[in-house]
Amino acid sequence: MVRVSAALCRAHGWHAESVIAHKEWQPGKPDPAGVDMDMLGDRIAERLKHSASWSPTAPKPPAPKPQPPTTEERLTALETRVTALEKESR
Repeated sequence: MVRVSAALCRAHGWHAESVIAHKEWQPGKPDPAGVDMDMLGDRIAERLKHSASWSPTAPKPPAPKPQPPTTEERLTALETRVTALEKESR
C-alpha cells in the first residue's frame, strides 16, 4: 500500500497528507482492518523523500571476495613456517 500510494502521489504531484482513509472522506465508513493510517502516512512521507526506486530494506552489496595471496606473501608465509619448524626440531 505504501509504494502504490507514494506512486500515485508522485504521479499527481500530491503529498503524503493527500492519502486519506475511508472514514476521513465519508463518516461512518470503516477503514481497512488492521491498517494504522498514521503509520501508513508516515511511511508514505518517508518514501516520498527518496527516489521512486528507493527501498528501506535494500540488500547491501556483497562483500568483495578476498584476493589470493601474492607470490611475495606466500613466500613470506612459507619462510615463516620453515623457520618455525627448524626451531621445533632443535
